[in-house]
Amino acid sequence: MRRERKIELAWFGKPGLDAQISARLLEALVRWAAILSAEMSMDITDDGVVSCVAHESHIAIVETKVARSAFMSYDAVPGWVGFDLRSVRNFLAAFVSAGATAGRFDSALPRDIHPQAGDDIIAWQIKDELSLHGSGTELSIRLLHDASHPKELLTTVAKKWPHVVEAKVSSESLKEAVKCCGSSCRAVVIEADNNGLTITSRQGQTLKYSLRARTEWKGNRSPARSALDLAFMWPMVKEIPDSLEVTIGLGNDCPLVMEWHLGEYLKTHFAVCPLIDKKDK
Repeated sequence: MRRERKIELAWFGKPGLDAQISARLLEALVRWAAILSAEMSMDITDDGVVSCVAHESHIAIVETKVARSAFMSYDAVPGWVGFDLRSVRNFLAAFVSAGATAGRFDSALPRDIHPQAGDDIIAWQIKDELSLHGSGTELSIRLLHDASHPKELLTTVAKKWPHVVEAKVSSESLKEAVKCCGSSCRAVVIEADNNGLTITSRQGQTLKYSLRARTEWKGNRSPARSALDLAFMWPMVKEIPDSLEVTIGLGNDCPLVMEWHLGEYLKTHFAVCPLIDKKDK
């Protein structure tokens, strides 16, 4: 049966997907992406799907990889597609209203998001259009063939602006620090040295939050520093589940990259460019 579906998808000579996914996992996939853009580009592979979204200014990028093992069933014809995220989020809202996983999406994402018995399941198909079905709720939308495809942006960032240091912090500490500095300014300065990681308000007058962090230097042990816009940092950071380890890659006036995992099934990278002006040169 699986082979027949795959042949049917391949018949069109286009990317295709015929899968079943838990509602919790689909929500996790779209939640961070929707912060930056109304459109998502996605690579369908034999090993799972990789979504990549960039803000229209390319100031921030988020990439999420969902492993094939996260799906209840999975048949795919590899390729790239784009679609409207707002429609998918509206579908999930209607899905909840219909009684499935009621109220679950209003809270922070759980740390352990692996498929479980009793999960509400959504059928996800991509052929000539994207279709979602579950609990009597349906969505069919056209694919966006002219959507941006920022797949290589994170690779470019890593090559052009290599990190001086990586620090590992708890998601709770990171959220507390960014929220604290965000109460009185629009930007934060993140610095790393031999003593750990420090997050300071842009003004640098009253707010300063030091994090105990394990650091791994990639080159000379010179301090690293970047000033970052809270308009991109806080919406993303506050959605990271508690009790996770977040890896922060930092350089001098380079894009900051954060990485976190939800179990073995979902891996997310978030990159944001620094603010550079007279105050930060």
